[in-house]
Amino acid sequence: MKHFPIASRALNFLRENFVYLAPGVFLFILPFAGTVALRLTTLAVAAIIAIFVWRNTSPPPIPCKPSIALWILVALLSLIWALELKYSIGEIKNEIGYTMIAFLTFYGLTQGAHQWRVWNMALLLGFLALSATATYYFPQGWFAYSAGRHAGSGSVSTYVVLVSPLLFMAMEKSISKPAWRFPTCGLLVFGLADGYMSMNRAFWFALPIAAISYTGLRLFRHTDRARALKLTVVVSLTMLLLGGMLLFAVIGSRFSTGTSVGASLEVIARDPRLELWGFTLRHIWSHPFIGSGFGIGSSHAVLAAQNFEDPQLWHAHNTLLNYGLQLGIPGMLAALFLFFSIAWEYIILYRSDDDTCSTLGAAGLAMLAGVLCKSMTDVPIGRHNALLFWSLTGMILGYGRRIHFGGKIPAV
Repeated sequence: MKHFPIASRALNFLRENFVYLAPGVFLFILPFAGTVALRLTTLAVAAIIAIFVWRNTSPPPIPCKPSIALWILVALLSLIWALELKYSIGEIKNEIGYTMIAFLTFYGLTQGAHQWRVWNMALLLGFLALSATATYYFPQGWFAYSAGRHAGSGSVSTYVVLVSPLLFMAMEKSISKPAWRFPTCGLLVFGLADGYMSMNRAFWFALPIAAISYTGLRLFRHTDRARALKLTVVVSLTMLLLGGMLLFAVIGSRFSTGTSVGASLEVIARDPRLELWGFTLRHIWSHPFIGSGFGIGSSHAVLAAQNFEDPQLWHAHNTLLNYGLQLGIPGMLAALFLFFSIAWEYIILYRSDDDTCSTLGAAGLAMLAGVLCKSMTDVPIGRHNALLFWSLTGMILGYGRRIHFGGKIPAV
């Protein structure tokens, strides 16, 4: 292997990190369709490893326990009135059971900087593979792209938003490490290209919001308030302007409106989700304490009875409103409490005296801001992206809370 130094290094890396192979593969394959069996197998192996690690270490207490417990309780109570009981049970298993396993697994496994780098490497390889796959299918037309090996256009854009804070962290490091600048700029170009190829309009709101959140938080951390505020305003205006320009470009390409701003605004004004949201709010108000049962598709029958012209309107296209349809107002409150609890944990990390811990908090808040922005017009956190969201949450909180609480970080 002395004539192949890259291959030799790769083999040594795999040999030294063999125990992290299963969780790494799990993170790598998340954005790809048709990998459910491998995804669950690697998650199960990773969970078993995490159990042994947990028993041999003393990780900080699990965060967000009250909000997670309330979320689970409200979901289970919805089985009483579920329109499709079997479906709702399956959704609880997929959207809560598996995601909580992923959260606890990566919370337990992410003991320090070494594990953090391994997970980032797995996500980087997955991101590059996803970009290559999207680039392959995009020239073949919209149908081929939507049915590609990645998990769909909306899923690709959500994936990029979720992992973007990790890219922001790398870009910040590249300021002091010139060798990192070209690779990180290349990754940014890939991410923007992935977003454009997905033709997802919400992406051009969500990504700028995530970028503004991370940049603003880091500026306020390292510069005086007046300068940080000025720079944050400049960055915000620049990001929103670029995002708006690319949004109109996507609308023009997707709806054949050309470069006309007026025509693009007319497309937005005619969005069928506006009628959907009006009906959803009225329905929740008339059924405030019960819904159709847990699961994004449980309200399909309720919405189908309204005979909306667009067949894609089979759910509320808004995370909070979807919880209202499924679980009533208690479900909406449980979801808000859950997101607030996660945000509060990130704020605690961000306020830490340790800069690494603070950076992790900023990245977590940026991820949350981006995905909540995207949740305004869709339900992006589901299936593999739900697993990714909770895995990232476990990674950030597992690493950050160990630093914040000064926990001992033993080797595996």
